Amino acid sequence: MQVEGQHTGENIAASIQRTVDEWSIGLPNAVTTDNAANEQKAIRLLGYTRFGCYGHRINLVVKKAIQCDEIKDLLKKGRTLVSFFHKSSSATDMLAEQQRLNTGQTEKQDHRLIMDCKTRWNSTLNMLDRLVEQTPYIVNIANLTTISKSTSQTIKLNAYSFAEMSILQDVIKLLKPFEIATTVLCSQISPTMQHVMPVTKKLLSATEEHEDDAEVVKIMKRKMATELRKRAETEELPLLAALLNPDTKLLPFATDEEKQRARQLLREKASVTKVKKDEQLETAGPTLPQLPEIPNDDDDDEVQVKEPENPAKKARIQCSDAIEWLGDVCITSVSEMPKETLLDAEIDRYFSFTRKESDASLTLLQWWKENEQIFPNLAAVAKGVLSVPASSVPAERVFSLAGTIVSKKRNRLSPENVNKFIFLNMNMKLYW
Repeated sequence: MQVEGQHTGENIAASIQRTVDEWSIGLPNAVTTDNAANEQKAIRLLGYTRFGCYGHRINLVVKKAIQCDEIKDLLKKGRTLVSFFHKSSSATDMLAEQQRLNTGQTEKQDHRLIMDCKTRWNSTLNMLDRLVEQTPYIVNIANLTTISKSTSQTIKLNAYSFAEMSILQDVIKLLKPFEIATTVLCSQISPTMQHVMPVTKKLLSATEEHEDDAEVVKIMKRKMATELRKRAETEELPLLAALLNPDTKLLPFATDEEKQRARQLLREKASVTKVKKDEQLETAGPTLPQLPEIPNDDDDDEVQVKEPENPAKKARIQCSDAIEWLGDVCITSVSEMPKETLLDAEIDRYFSFTRKESDASLTLLQWWKENEQIFPNLAAVAKGVLSVPASSVPAERVFSLAGTIVSKKRNRLSPENVNKFIFLNMNMKLYW
């Protein structure tokens, strides 16, 4: 379950409870939210398990890193330059003309400069990437004799030098893995929790310092590594999700202590999940005992109460072509293996299970559906763990869409129609 909103904790808690009751969701395994105090309070009031959004965690890691003075100065120059081109239609036309004259690659033509949004770090990456791409054309414009002196001076003051371009290229290279990680963890069409630990490992590798790194890049890497270790501590849900992904079940990126803890968590979760199933069966309704027949008053025969059947004397179930004569040597007793032993055997079977070539065409959830009969207890755990999203960003996209639909020119829309438009928009690609 994902939560997004701008209300008090009590209001959000009441809204979540109404949704849970209306859709008969049952007790969520966890609720994914960002760090907003009202959302944290709502989850605490409901008594649910809260998982912190990894999209927001990565956002905070990168924002901390780009706050060093050297990067701030480069960003300031870039924003000034982009703002100038956005305000000047003649400068924008000249940039488009330079693109047509100096590049034969059509995909780089008509590339407008991008202004970043301070609340979204990946927009800053897009701005820098586009500025580095267009700087040669921007410098050409500054040297044209047909432009005014003020325009030429403004561009020359804010255009990046060769040394600054070199630094920015290294910064962009450093930020690219974080952009990919955000895309992976904020997906809304496939499970994402199982990617948290591998992504964290990948990002930590990207922040390792090298001798040829510029000093600015080294400072950024140190800040990123520190923030990552602080905000991406090993948690129960990502650890279990990685273990329940057949591709990463051996946890090659985890420590021996984490591997041992993960297996113990899996056993505990599977055991609890199985108990819950049994409880549901037992509480489905009591089985009434069969009462003896009561004869008529005219009948003088005594009431014969049938004694309860002795389980030890219960007939053994055999195959239809079984030979009765061999029964005393084939089946000597009826016994059941303890549930704990069965669970341990199932877990061992999962870790030693070899993937088939046909599994390559299956998604993660399809694989568990295909193997549900082989791993019934683990499949129940996987269904609960993998259903928890690693980020609340998909929920925020819905709220952004609602803000786009309900505009000044469409302020008479009823809440019911707004809900329908949002539903159609979010599901259009799936069904049409």
